[in-house]
Amino acid sequence: MAGLRGTVRSKAMPDETREPVTLETLHGDLQAGFADVRGDLQAGFADVHRELQVGFADLKSTLISGFRSLPGRETAEEMVRLLREGNRIQESRLSELDARARL
Repeated sequence: MAGLRGTVRSKAMPDETREPVTLETLHGDLQAGFADVRGDLQAGFADVHRELQVGFADLKSTLISGFRSLPGRETAEEMVRLLREGNRIQESRLSELDARARL
């Protein structure tokens, strides 16, 4: 790799502070850079994890309170009984109306 040989050339760096680029210096710079990225990622994931925990706790409490307001089994069975009774009454009325229409 011809680009890695020689010295780092930068307009911002004066000639006295140039450090020769070697595999060691490159490796050290990459390790330092990735350590920073790793720390940032870990902090970001920790934030997301906390937000998810809070969100799921809110969802859980909302679901529990929502299901609590639903009618119980006895009430549901009574509702089904009333609907069936209403259907039978409606069916008998329609049968009477049909019989009258045929006369």
